[in-house]
Amino acid sequence: MDERARTRHHRFGRAPQARPPARSARVAMALLLASLAVPAAAEAAFSVGPSVHELSLRPGEARVGSFQVKTRRDPGRFVVEIEDVLQRPDGGLVYARPSGSRFSASSWIEVFPRSFAGRPSRVQPVEYRVRVPRDAEPGDHVASLTVKRLPPRGERGVTTIQAVSVRLTVRVAGRRRESVVIESLEAPTLAGRGPVTVGGRLRNTGNVRLHFDRRNRASLAILDGGDRKASLRLRGMLFPGQMREFELSVEDPPLAGRLKARASVKTRGGLVTRDAQVWMVPWREGGALILIAVAALAISSGRRRRRRILAVAG
Repeated sequence: MDERARTRHHRFGRAPQARPPARSARVAMALLLASLAVPAAAEAAFSVGPSVHELSLRPGEARVGSFQVKTRRDPGRFVVEIEDVLQRPDGGLVYARPSGSRFSASSWIEVFPRSFAGRPSRVQPVEYRVRVPRDAEPGDHVASLTVKRLPPRGERGVTTIQAVSVRLTVRVAGRRRESVVIESLEAPTLAGRGPVTVGGRLRNTGNVRLHFDRRNRASLAILDGGDRKASLRLRGMLFPGQMREFELSVEDPPLAGRLKARASVKTRGGLVTRDAQVWMVPWREGGALILIAVAALAISSGRRRRRRILAVAG
């Protein structure tokens, strides 16, 4: 639009109408505003490596190892705590104060230094020393060397403690024993429709960890004769003395018949299994048939009665 046209529009009281931005431009602008509104994730203040250590020792033997803590731009204060490694029912790891549990290595470990101050781009070596008691039980003993960044002194309100675990497994020489017990396998005895849910719990009763991703395959399956209706495979590891729970559902079971749930774990000593049965009974359909039969019987009885009455009256 030239200058004369713009003057003519203003003279009659109508401002020129700007074209609305294209849809792609509006979307791009919305994404830009959203990205500006969401704060960027804070970079971790430190990193630790290597994070997994494994030692094979004999009773009475000692060993020294180390790892590194790399601090970044935030100096902070750091401590190294020796903790027990426990497992949640879903297999995840949690860390707790040493409790003297049977397969904990926490009481065998010393760490140097136990605390230090960080500074930008610092690499702090941390040394640990493991001394296995002479009467130590053979098998896998686990502990965590947990590096924690403490909040600044004097900071008030809600504070966050960043922590990274270095998992240390000490395999004490001696007789290895892989053993597992499927403590429970719970399923409904009777079911009328889906979903049908089966759950259970197993425990490592041996003295070495079970590798579900390697030699110790563990699974739960729901079978309809030779047809596998649903299946679940366990992943990860299970340390000695620890427990794992599992659950599986089949949404569309057969209308009638028998389902079999089977939990199994492979060990060096053979396959450990446990079964449970679910009888599928069509309650709703069966109830409808019963009602129909009762109604038909009542109608038939009523007809016979009326016939008898008419016969007597005649």
